[in-house]
Amino acid sequence: MMRITKVNECGAPIYGDCSQVVSKGFVSVEFQPQTDDGDDITVRNAAGDICVSVPSCKRVTGIDVTINFCSVDTDMFAMMTGRDPITNDQGENIGFDIGDMPCAAGFALELWTGVFSETACDGTTGKARYGYLVLPWISGGVLNDFTVENDALTFGVTGTARTGSGWGEGPYDVQDHAGGAAPLHPGLDPDMFGRMLLTTVPPPEDECGCQPLGDRQHSGGEHGEDDGEHHGAPGGGEGEDALPIAA
Repeated sequence: MMRITKVNECGAPIYGDCSQVVSKGFVSVEFQPQTDDGDDITVRNAAGDICVSVPSCKRVTGIDVTINFCSVDTDMFAMMTGRDPITNDQGENIGFDIGDMPCAAGFALELWTGVFSETACDGTTGKARYGYLVLPWISGGVLNDFTVENDALTFGVTGTARTGSGWGEGPYDVQDHAGGAAPLHPGLDPDMFGRMLLTTVPPPEDECGCQPLGDRQHSGGEHGEDDGEHHGAPGGGEGEDALPIAA
């Protein structure tokens, strides 16, 4: 399961009536860390022997994230690319434009996976465990290559995960803490790109279209009080918003 949450220019969640989308309509998510190799320092003495040798220290400058879709929720696409969906005269989201994507567009990515090992169930509670990943600030999305042919049509979006987010503990209950479901504990350090962990808190249910995000979100699809401000892309949240990709 995947959840996309709209974030602002500081990498903090945007609360409003159209701020998150949950979907299972993806094929894969690929991660490619980008590194700065730095400079080796080598000094030789008058005899030509090395007297100082300091190897460079590689640093991760970002993580390229490529999401390959098998169906497209137009509200999700809007959050990831900064492009509003195209609506018909019924107010239904029916597509999206293809063009340059604003660099200011940002979103948080959360993923849940099943755990297939001896740790698949919590030994104390007997609950199923899930793998959970959050990258709270991805920006600079670009549309990948795609081909229209007599076959299933898939395409992807690539963005870059960055540090400096204001995600903190996050707006959702995703982690076991003090006998119940709780936000990230401790909160995510802004110097980190993201976090991976095991949890017995189940992923949210798949829902077409954008959903509200109040001051506090709880697991299981319950929503907190809406602050009444619309920050996200316009859209309905009905089943028609998801576009099956087939040629």
